[in-house]
Amino acid sequence: MRTHTRLVVVLFCTAWLLLLFRLDSIPPGFQHDQTFDSLNALEVVGGHFPIYFPANFGLDPLFMYAAAGVFRMIGGHYVWGIRFTSAIFAMLGLAFTLIFARRYFGRGAALFATALTAGSFWFLFAGRLGLEPIALLPAALACFYFLARTELRPSFPDYLLAGVMAGVANYTYLAARTLYALPLILLCYEAALALLARVRGRAWPPQARPRIAGPLVMLASMLLVSGPLLAYLLTHSAQADGRIGELSGPINAALGEGNLLPLFNNFLDLARTLLWDGSPWLPFHYAVPGRAVLQSIWAVFFVVGLVITLARLGRRRDFLLLATLSLGLGLTLLTSTDAIHMRSIYALPLLFIVAVRGAAAAVAFGRRQLRRWCLGRGVDPRVAPASSPAIQRTASAVVLVGLLSWQIADTAVAYFRDWATAERTQRIYNADFRLAARHLDQIAGQDEIFIGTDRQIGLDSQTYALYEPLRGDVNWYRLPGNPPLPERGGAIYLGPTTADIPPVLHLLLAAGAQREDLRDSQGRALMWMVRAAPEVLRRAQSGAGLQPLALPVTYESALRLDAIGWQDHEAQATLATQWTALGPWPRSADPGTPLLQPKMGLSITDRSGYRWLYMDVSLMLPVHNVRAGLPMLETTAVTLPSDMPAGSYELYLVLYDDKAGPLTMAQGSDPFRLTPIPVGTVEVALRPLTDAPAPPFGGGEIEGGTSLHAAGRWESWASLIAGVSTDLHISWQAQQQLDTADLSFRTRAYDEKMNLLWQQIANPEIALPRLWEAGRTLRLSHAVKPQEGAPGATTVRVAVCAEQAGITLGCATADGVQVISQPPVMALSQPPEHAVGARWGDILTLVGYDLNWSDSGPALTIYWKAGMASSGPLKRFVHLLAADGRIVAQSDEPLYNNGIPVTHWRNGEYVVDQPQFASPQVAGVQAVCVGLYDAATEERLPVVTASGEEAPDARICFH
Repeated sequence: MRTHTRLVVVLFCTAWLLLLFRLDSIPPGFQHDQTFDSLNALEVVGGHFPIYFPANFGLDPLFMYAAAGVFRMIGGHYVWGIRFTSAIFAMLGLAFTLIFARRYFGRGAALFATALTAGSFWFLFAGRLGLEPIALLPAALACFYFLARTELRPSFPDYLLAGVMAGVANYTYLAARTLYALPLILLCYEAALALLARVRGRAWPPQARPRIAGPLVMLASMLLVSGPLLAYLLTHSAQADGRIGELSGPINAALGEGNLLPLFNNFLDLARTLLWDGSPWLPFHYAVPGRAVLQSIWAVFFVVGLVITLARLGRRRDFLLLATLSLGLGLTLLTSTDAIHMRSIYALPLLFIVAVRGAAAAVAFGRRQLRRWCLGRGVDPRVAPASSPAIQRTASAVVLVGLLSWQIADTAVAYFRDWATAERTQRIYNADFRLAARHLDQIAGQDEIFIGTDRQIGLDSQTYALYEPLRGDVNWYRLPGNPPLPERGGAIYLGPTTADIPPVLHLLLAAGAQREDLRDSQGRALMWMVRAAPEVLRRAQSGAGLQPLALPVTYESALRLDAIGWQDHEAQATLATQWTALGPWPRSADPGTPLLQPKMGLSITDRSGYRWLYMDVSLMLPVHNVRAGLPMLETTAVTLPSDMPAGSYELYLVLYDDKAGPLTMAQGSDPFRLTPIPVGTVEVALRPLTDAPAPPFGGGEIEGGTSLHAAGRWESWASLIAGVSTDLHISWQAQQQLDTADLSFRTRAYDEKMNLLWQQIANPEIALPRLWEAGRTLRLSHAVKPQEGAPGATTVRVAVCAEQAGITLGCATADGVQVISQPPVMALSQPPEHAVGARWGDILTLVGYDLNWSDSGPALTIYWKAGMASSGPLKRFVHLLAADGRIVAQSDEPLYNNGIPVTHWRNGEYVVDQPQFASPQVAGVQAVCVGLYDAATEERLPVVTASGEEAPDARICFH
C-alpha cells in the first residue's frame, strides 16, 4: 500500500513538473484561441459575468471564470495565468482518470494507464496551452466514474452525481454536448438486457427497474444543472455554438444526400491519426506533423484491447467504456481530425485504458505460452526460473517502467523541442510579437511604433497587449500594405519576416533608415525592424518629389490627398502621393467576406481631355485601421505609352471599391461631387524609341510626301458634330529625321465629287520635339470643328494632312464621315408636367417628365439638361414596376440626341428623350424608375434627389 501511494505521489509530481516546466515561454506566446480565452477571463475580472461568451464561434464559461480567479490572484501575468489554469484542470483530470481506471484494473494497472495519459503529447499539449477544452476532462471522467460505480448495484445517488458532473461538463466546451446522448444510450442498453432476459425465459431481473430509472435520473439532473446554459443557447441561437454549422458537412451529406463518403474518409483519417500517423490538417497548431496520438506499441495494444472490450459488451462496465470512447471520438468522426486534441479531449484517458487492457492480455497470453512451453519439455513451471511469478512480476515491471520512461522521454522531446521550438510553432503562437514587445521595452526614445501583421489585426493587437509590454502605444497596419508615417518625430516599423517589407519602407531605407532583425533563442529571424529618424523621413519625402497641393482633395470622410510627386525616368514614371487619414473606409464588406480592398483609378489626360492612360491600382494604404490624422505615403509605378508626346498633362485620381464604386470628391470649400477633379499637373518626357501601340483604325493615306506616315487613327471618325470641337488622334511616324520648325497640320472636308467644303488649321496643342527622329511614332491630337449647315447629316471625306513649306508630307483620311448639324436647345418652350430635379453628379439633370397612360401602355417623355460632358458613353434605363416591385417592362438604350451621343451634349443643352418599351401593352404598373449606367462597366451611376439625398438603388422612381 505504501509503495502504491509513493508511486501515485511520484506520478503526480512528475506530471505537475511537466505541466509547469517553462510554462510561460513554451510555446512562446498565444495562438488566437488563447487570446479569446484570456480576453473573456478579463471580462469577468472587469465585473461582467456572462453565462456564455459568443466570441470565437461561442465559448462556455467554466474555464473563463477559473482563469479570471487566477488572474485576480496573481494580478496580471496573463500568459502564465491562463496556462496555469489549464494545468490545474489537467491535474484534476489525472486524478479522476486514476479512480476511473480502478474500476477496470487493479491498482498497478490503473496507475500505469494514468501514467501513460500523463506522459502523452496530447495531455501535455492540452494541459499547458490555456485552452478551455481541458476543463471538460475532469468533469467527464468524474461522470464516468460515478456511472462505473453502478456496475454491481444500481445506486440513484451515483446516477444523480453522474448527471450533475455531466451537467457541469456542459459549461466547459462544445464537445460536452455529446454527453447528453450517454444516459439515452445506457437506457437503451439496460432495456435491451432486460428484454433479452425475458426472451430467454428468465425472470425479470430484480434490478431492471432501478437500472432503467437510473439513466433517467442522470438525464434529469444533467438537464437541471445545465438548464441555464441550455436556456441561453435556445434563446440566442444566432450566437451559440456557431462552430456546429461550420463542422457539420459530413453528417449533412450522409443524412441529406445519402453520401457516406465524407464520413468514411473521416473514419480513415481518425484511425490514421490515432494509430499510425498524425492528422495532415493544421499541423503545428495542435501536434507534430506525422505523429500519431498513440505510439506504435500502444496502438497495437489499443487494437487488442478494443477487440476484448467488444467481446465483453454484455458486461456493463465494458459497454460503458466503449460508449464513452465512441462519444469522445464521435465529434471528431463527424467533423474532421483537424482539432482532435480539443474535440475528443475526454477520449484521451479512455484510449490508454483500452491500450492497457490490451497490454495486460498480451502479458497474460505470454505467461500462458511460457507455461505451455515448459510443460511441453517436461519442465515443472513452478521450478523453472523464467516462469517464477516473482521473476515474471519483476520482469514485467522493468519492461513497463522502461516503456513508460520511453514514452515520457519521447513526449518531452516531441513537445519541448520538436514542436514548441519549431519555426512554424513560433509564428502560430506569436513569438514574433512577444519578441517585439520585449525588444521595444528596451529601446529608449519616443519614436512612434508601427507593427504590421499579415494575419488578424484586431486579435494580434490584443495578443500583443496580453504580453504586458511597457510600450503599448502601438499603431497596427496590415501587411503587405504600406504603414502610415508618424505625425511628428521618428518611427519604428516592425513586421514578421514571412512578409515582405512594404514599398514605403524601402524608400525610408534608401534615405538612410536602419534595419535589423529580431531573433529568437534559436537564432531565427522572426521580425524585421526599420527605424527612421525625423531627418530620414524628410529625406524620403523629398526624394519622392512630393509637392503640396494648393488645395488638398478630400475623398468623403476617409482620406485627404495633400501632396503629389512625379518622377519621369523615361522608361517608367513613379507617382508618389501623400495622404492624411480622416477616418475608416466608408464602405463595409458583406458579412463573412473579406474587407473591401480600396482601389485607385489613375488617369492622365491632355488639355483637351483625351485620356492617355488609365490604371486600376490596388491601394496599399492602411485605410481600415489607421488612426485619424496620421499621414500616409504611397508610390505607384506608371508605364506610359511610348507614342505619348512630351509635355504637361493633367492627373486624375479616383478612389473606389468593387462594392459601391467611387468615392465623392471635394476640393477646398467646394461641395462633394462624383465627377473626377484634376489633382495636379505632371511633366512627361519623350519616351524611349520603341515600338508604338497600333491604332485600331487604319490611316487611309492619300498620296503626298514621304517624310511622315499616318500609321492609323484612334477614333473611327464615323460621325462629327457640326459646331462642336472634336479631337481626332492620329499616330504619325517619321520616315526620316524631320525638323519641325515650320511643320503644320490642316483638316479639309470634301463632298462626294471631291469639292472642298471647308478647311481649318489642326495643329496639336502639345509642342513637338525640334527634331523628330526617324522611326519615332507620336500620337497627336488634332481639334476639328465642322462648320454648321442645314439641320441633318452630310456625308463627307475628311483628311488631316501634315504640311511643311507648302509640301504635303502625309495625310490621314476617312471616307463616309457623317457630319451632323443639330442646333442645341438651350431653353424649353414649356416646362415638363412633373418637375424632378434629380442630378447625376454634374453630368446630367433629370429636369422633369410627362407621363400619359392609355390602353396601349405608358407614353413617357423625359427632359434632360446637360452639364459637364460625360467622359464616356452612358446608357439610360427605364423600369416599369408592378406593386410588388417586379419589373414588368423596361427600356435600356444609349443616350443620344438625334444621333449625337451624350459625350457631345453641350453644357446647358436640353434634350427630350422618349423611351420605347419592348412590350408596350402592360398592366398593373405602379411606378416608373429611371437611372443611368456606364456603358463600359455596366455600373449604375449614383443619383441624388432635388433635396440632396442619395436615391436608393441608384434610380429615381415616380408614380
